[in-house]
Amino acid sequence: MARRRQQQQQQQPPPTSFAASSAVLSAKATGIAASQDIGLMNQRQQRQEMHEEERKQIEVEARRMEQQKRQEEERKRTETEKAEVEDEYHHSSIERNKPRLPIIKEVLDHHGQTQARLSCFLSGIWSVNSSNNPDVFTVNFDDPTFKDVLKHPWDHPEWSMPSRINILLELLYWETKLSTTPDVFQFELFRCIHRIARKYEMIPPSLYLRDLVKEGNDQVWGGGYADIYQGRTVNGELACLKVLRVFTTLESSKQLFKEFSQEVLVWSQLEHPNILPFLGINMDLFPGRYCLVSPWCGHGSVMNYLSMHPEVDKMEIIKDILIGLQYLHTRNPPVVHGDLKGANILVSERRRCCLADFGLAGMNTLQTLSSASGNPRGSTRWMAPELFDYTITSRPSMSTDMYALGCTTLEIFTGAPPFSEIKHDAAVTFRVMNGFRPSRPAQGFTDGLWQAVERCWVHFNDRPSIQGFLYEFERIT
Repeated sequence: MARRRQQQQQQQPPPTSFAASSAVLSAKATGIAASQDIGLMNQRQQRQEMHEEERKQIEVEARRMEQQKRQEEERKRTETEKAEVEDEYHHSSIERNKPRLPIIKEVLDHHGQTQARLSCFLSGIWSVNSSNNPDVFTVNFDDPTFKDVLKHPWDHPEWSMPSRINILLELLYWETKLSTTPDVFQFELFRCIHRIARKYEMIPPSLYLRDLVKEGNDQVWGGGYADIYQGRTVNGELACLKVLRVFTTLESSKQLFKEFSQEVLVWSQLEHPNILPFLGINMDLFPGRYCLVSPWCGHGSVMNYLSMHPEVDKMEIIKDILIGLQYLHTRNPPVVHGDLKGANILVSERRRCCLADFGLAGMNTLQTLSSASGNPRGSTRWMAPELFDYTITSRPSMSTDMYALGCTTLEIFTGAPPFSEIKHDAAVTFRVMNGFRPSRPAQGFTDGLWQAVERCWVHFNDRPSIQGFLYEFERIT
């Protein structure tokens, strides 16, 4: 009996062994609970990540659909505009044959003497009474034989004389100016004027301003390539005299005249409340230098005006600029400004913003108006990145105008040029070419306006048209 009790006692675990087992079981339970907690946390994190990914995908899809919607709206507007242009073209001959008020113009030679008298009672048909020939002859712009003359007037003896070329330039100028429909034929007339002007180094006589007076001998302002003087017209109205600060050799004078005549001819065809009017040219006040004449804007540039009148509604300023640029870009063919910035936007006496400073450039498919001040492709801080790439044939375009529009909008709201925190233009060029764009100011911009501005700074294939920007601008205002 004693031996059996002893064996049973030996088989029973000691009390300490039982406590240890309990501790092990407790630890295992704790570990399982911790593992479950971690698993739940991971699941929650995964669900959050999935929700975040779904949210991003929804935002991307929403942006894509919004972009498609804008592109579709722009496509419809483009098709509508194209249809309108085609309709104008089909009806242009009818429009040209409508009676117009009697128009009588004198053709002056370079001495200011009357060379001929032009009369028009029916659109497209002119009577020419030359001062040295008593016979009156008629010019019909719809006559196929005269259209052949327009292609190469120097190949036709009756038109190749300098006196007749002067008359022909005046006829072309006024027929283009008075045309009621900006159609393909009108542009052909303009191209003909341009060809004749380049070949003969002549400008339509009506564009010369005589009896112009300079106010004082000191310039009011000097830019990168021109000096500004104040003058008065024969009617006593104040005028701005922009005198090109260019001195050329005999060899380069022809090229300069081509560039100068290009600006004159394109600018002379523009008429819009938000475009600075062109009054003419003068060659007498500044011998040997070209002088462009426009109305005097006493308020100066829009940046000067805003500094003097900070209470002005900047959104109205932007709207004026948009409407002016829309007029240029929707011409047939489009006109490219080429150097849009605050300094090139003047405020008229009626406090209306006018796009100005159409500088010297050539004409290719588009009519181009770009400033030659400093950089032949524009002003550095307002220039699109593709204009800095001299490995490609890049020139100012409607797309680069849109990039500059975004920069100009920023300039107007901040009162400072783009990248004002960077001192040197070379550093700005480097940053722009590496994809950097101006940062959003702390004040002044709503989310909608800033997004519209940022879209002007994307790749040139994805920038909005002026119609698209104006549509977005009207929607957010």
